[in-house]
Amino acid sequence: MPCSIMPELPEVETVVRGLQPFLSGAKIANVSTSQHKLRFPYPDDFMQCLIGFRFLNVGRRAKYIVADLDNENSLIIHLGMSGRISLVGNGQTISFDDYAYQTGAMSKHDHVTIDLIGTGGDEFSLIYNDPRRFGLLDLARTDKIHKSRHFAHLGPEPLDDEFTGAVLQSKIGKRVTPIKLALLNQEIVVGLGNIYVCEALHMAHIHP
Repeated sequence: MPCSIMPELPEVETVVRGLQPFLSGAKIANVSTSQHKLRFPYPDDFMQCLIGFRFLNVGRRAKYIVADLDNENSLIIHLGMSGRISLVGNGQTISFDDYAYQTGAMSKHDHVTIDLIGTGGDEFSLIYNDPRRFGLLDLARTDKIHKSRHFAHLGPEPLDDEFTGAVLQSKIGKRVTPIKLALLNQEIVVGLGNIYVCEALHMAHIHP
């Protein structure tokens, strides 16, 4: 079924928390991709850097899912406008958000399948499904991920203690732009999309 909303920070955080207990410690047995391109081409060493290695942990930066591997690389996933992740194994599908779908075989919108072996020996697959293909899967060195093309320009996290009203004022105080556009700018503050910006401005009685 099509996505009803574009995944923003809360939706991505929900996916991350759902994936954590399954991916942590899981070994990658195989990786397959569809013939269709996503937003960016896969790295040349995409499969080489994944197959045979284990996930250490799963986190989030802005709207990106970041899964660290035990080879000093990190898998970066962005859901774009319609991306969704499901875990499939033993005839069951587990999903973590409103972008769930049921499948017993390869769907035409399943673009990446990562076959995994869990810490208990159970076998399952992570499936990345994206009808509109605006999402991405990429790799970066874990210790340099903050300098990658996806993260280098990003602003602070909106829920971090360091992100205060004074910080926001310093970033937008001299800008001549509608407040809504300023808050959607990921260089000012990350993770906000149209829905949450509109809700926040409405609650603050500020015209966008």
